[in-house]
Amino acid sequence: MVKNVGILLAAGLGSRFQSDVPKQFLMIDGKEVIAYGIDAFRGASNLDALLVLLGKEEYESREIQNRYKVETVCGGSTRAESFQNALDYIGVHYPDCEKVISMKRQGRLSMQKFLRSILICWMNMIILKPVSI
Repeated sequence: MVKNVGILLAAGLGSRFQSDVPKQFLMIDGKEVIAYGIDAFRGASNLDALLVLLGKEEYESREIQNRYKVETVCGGSTRAESFQNALDYIGVHYPDCEKVISMKRQGRLSMQKFLRSILICWMNMIILKPVSI
């Protein structure tokens, strides 16, 4: 019985991000940004299912579903519509669901904020990296 369902909203076009490639598909340290979100959800001990909301083209290609072995749902034309699509899907496929978990505002980064956050993470990894003696 599925009680807790995670929702990863990844249907955006990246218009605020000012990139030809949606930010969820950009590579950081050899890994797509979407993979970091999927890994974070998979690391949650109380999560029973994960839904990844994708744009229509990505959803229909099934590429993300096959690459990451995740359950995908077609997103909408807005963030709110995508979230509603996820809730509708959960209502049909997981009627016993008690909690829906979503990352708040993961899609609201501008290019400047995104690069700043990556730089800070990168600097912390260098500073906190253990040194073997």
